[in-house]
Amino acid sequence: KVWWPFTQHGSIKADEDITLIDAAHGDNFITVDSDGDRKPLFDACASWWTQGVGHGESSMALAAAAAAGRYGHVIFPDTVNDPAVSLAERLLSSKGPGHNWASRVFYSDDGSTAIEVGIKMAMKQYAILHGKNLADNNGNLVVLAQEDCYHGDTLGCMDVAVPSVYNEGQHPWYQPRGLFLETPTLGFVEGTCKILNSGADLSDDDLKFGGIGAAMDVASRLSTPLYAQYRDDISAKWGAFESSTEQTLGCVVMEPLLMGAGGMKFIDPLWQRALVDEARARRVPVLYDEIASGMLRLGYMSCKDVLGVAPDVACYAKLLTGGLVPLSVTLATDEVFQAFYGEDKAQALLHGHSYTAHPVGCAASLHALDAYDRVLLKDDDGNHNNSGYFDEDEVQKLSLHPLVSESFALGTVLAVKLVGSGSGYTAVSISKPVVEHLRRHGGVFARPLGNVVYIMVSPFTKAEECQKLTEVLKDAIDAVAADHGTAA
Repeated sequence: KVWWPFTQHGSIKADEDITLIDAAHGDNFITVDSDGDRKPLFDACASWWTQGVGHGESSMALAAAAAAGRYGHVIFPDTVNDPAVSLAERLLSSKGPGHNWASRVFYSDDGSTAIEVGIKMAMKQYAILHGKNLADNNGNLVVLAQEDCYHGDTLGCMDVAVPSVYNEGQHPWYQPRGLFLETPTLGFVEGTCKILNSGADLSDDDLKFGGIGAAMDVASRLSTPLYAQYRDDISAKWGAFESSTEQTLGCVVMEPLLMGAGGMKFIDPLWQRALVDEARARRVPVLYDEIASGMLRLGYMSCKDVLGVAPDVACYAKLLTGGLVPLSVTLATDEVFQAFYGEDKAQALLHGHSYTAHPVGCAASLHALDAYDRVLLKDDDGNHNNSGYFDEDEVQKLSLHPLVSESFALGTVLAVKLVGSGSGYTAVSISKPVVEHLRRHGGVFARPLGNVVYIMVSPFTKAEECQKLTEVLKDAIDAVAADHGTAA
């Protein structure tokens, strides 16, 4: 009687198409097959990218239970409670993603809504900076975002994306509202780490790296010709858009380093840095959608540590509560907060939820952040860096497989793009038999994104387990290659 999300029920043909999860612990589901046999499967999609401290973690359950027993749920406007205040302080502290830039934390229920709130914040700040009235803009104030982006399924978030299976035909009011730029990506192709879709007039050698670390070293790359070309290209397209339409770009919305639902695409951080720098020059607020990429998912509490520049607004969810319950936050600078400050209620940010800042979620988040702090590594400069869960040499070798067009890994995410057409949920490829082999023979529960098969672990997954998962993935690709008559 359930209606599954992101699922075509007509594709469910037999009981074997459904996975019965009886329990979960650590990184594993405990599944039950049609014969009643129990089998552990590694949760390689991190339960839609939420898992942080592991399934069924007892101390997390106790922390949430304590908040439930003490508070249940209590109203939040004009009130305070210890979990909500403590979490806000933690997120803004030296150990949080808002360190040294954010001054306020706004609570909401899920990632999509956090983005909706963030867009309201950024657009209001733009209006204040440029002496405009949001009520008089006639829908002409729009966003600059990345092509193939995905920010959620509420209407405002749907509008911050080009037409796709996620939005076109899903809602009669959907209308793409913005300029959507093609985004340069990173990947190992035939053993070489390189930039794809750069659009730059440079030699192929100028787009190659000795490894992932060199690609992530934005500070060292700012003086390169590629940065200048990125900046010029973004500026030209920005200017052409505004001069050829009646629309104005009021904020930049980006998924830093990784576009998840768009096909697990790793973005060249230098391009994103150039985009932020151009926005700063034009006094346009920037929103980081770190729903999927933040909180150590890519090895950093915030991707600003790679880009080298902070946003005006940033959104977090998924790993925020360690994977236990829904909760999201939108962080903002004091300048953004001041855009809503005054005596008139109509000037305030009039947005909220019944369960805003619910104590159970805030307590779970505090527990998760304490846990993450125990696994944080620091580089020589004292910056947090947990970027290397998967062995880079093994990731590179995967790109040499004849059924693999590219591979890449950062933090807890390994993604392999298989030969096929397109990306995202509508793509056609051989990913389905690879995933089926992983489940039946590899003990791994994975979900493809079109022609991309990915493995996502938790910040607590050991390197030995990541190595095993990489090997199991290669075995699955080898098995499918053999079935297709393609030798590895």
